[in-house]
Amino acid sequence: MFAASGGKNLAVMVMGSDRPNEARKVDFMKHARRHALVIGGSGFIGHQIVEVLSDAGYIVHSMSRNTLCRGAQFNLLVDRNDTGRLNALIADQKFDLLVDTCALSAWDIDGICDSQLMQRVDHWVHISSAALYSDMSTACFKESSLTGGAAHWGGMAAKSMKPNTLC
Repeated sequence: MFAASGGKNLAVMVMGSDRPNEARKVDFMKHARRHALVIGGSGFIGHQIVEVLSDAGYIVHSMSRNTLCRGAQFNLLVDRNDTGRLNALIADQKFDLLVDTCALSAWDIDGICDSQLMQRVDHWVHISSAALYSDMSTACFKESSLTGGAAHWGGMAAKSMKPNTLC
């Protein structure tokens, strides 16, 4: 949805408009409501989070590589590791909340940490998966549960873990 330009005005395609393919200028700074960015907003969990945040009154921006999220007011089509493009898309933007639903490894977090996004977010929520836990036979996980990666993930979580770190 985004076509980046300098400054606080960006050419955007606004979902739900009567001309969805028409780009128009939007001044993000005039919005008094809270802004939320959902990384992976078009995915299985992400689109549900987008709907909940939108219903709660947030102006929701969905970020994904190539899929628009119908429930978001704005869509950023960018790979999380393309820091140059990501920085251009978020220039002069501030987010009250970021929800990351799709980081599969520490390297995915590193890409975001290398971008300007870290300086533009007040609150960050990272959603992890059960792939972190080594014993999948229990239905309830606690912070003290053994980690190391579920066998069916081939140790992917264990290889990419950075315990107790964000950036």
